Amino acid sequence: MILRAMQTKAVQAVNKLIKDDKVVAIIGPSTTGDSMAVIPVVEKAEIPMISCAAGIKITDPVKKWVFKNSAKRCSCRNKNL
Repeated sequence: MILRAMQTKAVQAVNKLIKDDKVVAIIGPSTTGDSMAVIPVVEKAEIPMISCAAGIKITDPVKKWVFKNSAKRCSCRNKNL
């Protein structure tokens, strides 16, 4: 319930950025859940978004308007040699 409320707020914030503030690109959100929630909004508006989250599903499959700058979770683990 709390996560859904946070994702709803993320969608509302992105809608405001696009419709009211007339941004040309968005850097964020910082969580996979919020990023996934706003993808349909940025794709419909054709606004590039660079997510700061690590979830692979943000960019897999590849999307025209969605990018991420964070490494995959599996590549961030320490490995003992």
